[in-house]
Amino acid sequence: MQLCKKPVKVPIGFFGLLVWSFLRFIEQGRHVKEGYKKLVERAPRTGNVEGELWKTIWGWKGVVPKVRIFLWRLLSKALPVAQNMHSRIYRFTPTCQRCHEENEFEVHCFFFCQGSRAVWFGSQLGFQTQHLPLNIQEAVKQICSGLNEEDLKVFSYTMWEIWKERNEAVLHRKMFQPKAVLQKVKGWLRPINASPQFVRHTGQNRNDGRYEYFETGWQVLVDGSWDVSQAAGIAYLTYKGGTLVSVGVQSHRTHDPFLTEAIALRHAILHFKVQEQAQQERTVHFFTDCVNLADAVNENDVQNLPSWKAIREVILIIQELKALGSGASVFHIPRKAVQGAHILANHARITQTNYRGIPNLFLWPGLQRNMVLDDQMFQQVPEAPP
Repeated sequence: MQLCKKPVKVPIGFFGLLVWSFLRFIEQGRHVKEGYKKLVERAPRTGNVEGELWKTIWGWKGVVPKVRIFLWRLLSKALPVAQNMHSRIYRFTPTCQRCHEENEFEVHCFFFCQGSRAVWFGSQLGFQTQHLPLNIQEAVKQICSGLNEEDLKVFSYTMWEIWKERNEAVLHRKMFQPKAVLQKVKGWLRPINASPQFVRHTGQNRNDGRYEYFETGWQVLVDGSWDVSQAAGIAYLTYKGGTLVSVGVQSHRTHDPFLTEAIALRHAILHFKVQEQAQQERTVHFFTDCVNLADAVNENDVQNLPSWKAIREVILIIQELKALGSGASVFHIPRKAVQGAHILANHARITQTNYRGIPNLFLWPGLQRNMVLDDQMFQQVPEAPP
């Protein structure tokens, strides 16, 4: 044990004072309950968001609850930005780990840092951030005062994705990529009824997960399943006129989940090409729950894929779609809408099942034969066939 040769002046933090206050209560023979009340009285308040501001944010339509809660934490100064961490744990540096120029308080993190400025400049809101107030609540109020309902959604999801990308940069030493943020925001803003014309939301609201597929052309539901042992399964269900006409399930070994999704989509396209040789109608729409894959294919962009190992697969998908002609397209839909394909992909991964053909020969209990999907379907995973 090393002895301290010289006393060092270390400022006692706020939480240290609370601890000493609590200990004095114990030494004086008082109850722990009294000490707890003392701590609660002196604890910093996080629920200090202005009532009107919070009421406005919570009423924003089209913003999922987790993002609204995230905004509440931001406005309550409860996010672990560097300045907040430094005020609680002294050894934490308050400097922004992205630009290394200024202390990372909330407004700097979301608006003043160079990467964040680039995001806002490139977003459809397109505003400059250098003249915003330094107080985060005042900054948010100033921005949101002139926004309509659609722009408020853009603002909310942009804030969310900036925070997620910031965490990747700080915690995993990755480069902050404004373009990646904008692409992810675009995925949040794509409503289900903005998918092709034959997909219609039939529930009372967009969050109850009820969808109906119009009987137009061919529709193929695609999904992949992957685990850390690199075991993978893919599945694709092909519908014509609202009726299931073929099923494909295969087991694979892949490096990551995104590559698995890409392989599933390419095999679905290849399977359809074999099917459609005897068909005159070439209008086909492939549905995947992987928004990054759908965006990469539709934008012919392989520069920002989550997996570099999937570049070749995505390029082949783009080429195969072009070969099918203008009637072929890829769309993103929520996981719940492709639940049938998801269950079969899991089954293929676990049991190493391989099958491709008409559904009547694929004896899967409860396999849905029509193209009407709602939240009552696949609530319980059926038992695997023998």
